[in-house]
Amino acid sequence: MRSQQVEFSGDARKQVRSILVAVLVLGALVAGGLLRPGAARAAGSADLSIRQAFSGSSTSGRTIDTITVHNAGPDTATDINYSKFLATTSKSVAVTSNQGVCEFMPPPSSTWKLFDACQVGSLAAGASLVIAATWIGAAGVAFTSTVTVGSSTVDPTSTNNISKASSWFGPRADLRLTQTASVGSTSGKATFVHTITNGGPNTANALQLMVEIKASGPVSASYSGTPLSSCHTIPPASGFTSAVSCATNTLATNGHWVLTGTYTGTAGASVSVKTTVSANTPLDPVSTNNSGTASTTFHS
Repeated sequence: MRSQQVEFSGDARKQVRSILVAVLVLGALVAGGLLRPGAARAAGSADLSIRQAFSGSSTSGRTIDTITVHNAGPDTATDINYSKFLATTSKSVAVTSNQGVCEFMPPPSSTWKLFDACQVGSLAAGASLVIAATWIGAAGVAFTSTVTVGSSTVDPTSTNNISKASSWFGPRADLRLTQTASVGSTSGKATFVHTITNGGPNTANALQLMVEIKASGPVSASYSGTPLSSCHTIPPASGFTSAVSCATNTLATNGHWVLTGTYTGTAGASVSVKTTVSANTPLDPVSTNNSGTASTTFHS
């Protein structure tokens, strides 16, 4: 269901703005040490918090932002408002939401390209409200989403009333590679663990990990992976002793592909492994975090 875009009265517009300013000012006071989080709870208080998580859309130029508002109580939060701010270089932007009555308003500063204020009513203590917002812009362009929440009920903790996160207008899949190297447990062994994380916002398809090995003597390797992986040797490039190509079918947003390689070589000799990850689709918006090199020695 798409959000309703309506015109607020002058009084309603002032109320939304005043609540939003109060939330941001409270956050700044806490961050500056002028107000202690967890100060004394007054009767009739509701500890609201907000968080967000991105996922892909099947439509180009769109990314889904799942925003979760939770009320830790102890009382019902009334007259809840949440606001969405967008910072991006995309020339054309928009957002839709499936919860609340929303109105686009002039951004409070040039930092943001878009400002959307929404009202959603009340939320009981212990309950959560899940909002599906869709950010729309130029495919492949990065953006930062800042969301805030407040209500007319006193909130004893303001530091959890704001969430800031970054992604891309999809479809994109930001693959990130990290790895560790360690001496094996028996003579002539070394272990490398390669971890690929998909920062999203879309699922990555047909992933390949290129493993290039450099050692002073012959090297053999075996691999185990989660999710299921298949590996086979390939001709090495100049300067490398051997090379292996490993593949897995898909990797969901925030998912991890962990591949453990056990290498056998000359006891006490050094071994270096360079790895590079890629996917067939969709495009990866950041290539600088797709490769890395780690080194260790074979157990003596």
